[in-house]
Amino acid sequence: MQFDVNTRYGIIGGTLFSVLPLFGSEALWETVITAIIGASVSFVVSILLKKLRKWIG
Repeated sequence: MQFDVNTRYGIIGGTLFSVLPLFGSEALWETVITAIIGASVSFVVSILLKKLRKWIG
């Protein structure tokens, strides 16, 4: 079955907005903050590993 773009976005949006009330606002903010911290740490570690790789060899 093939959907056009508007139908696909409607299904995705409806699913997200129907699941969103299941999570409390505290859990949502905790998830956002955890994701930001995780992405930042991953970025810093990748830069440090690049510098270490250049320094070693």
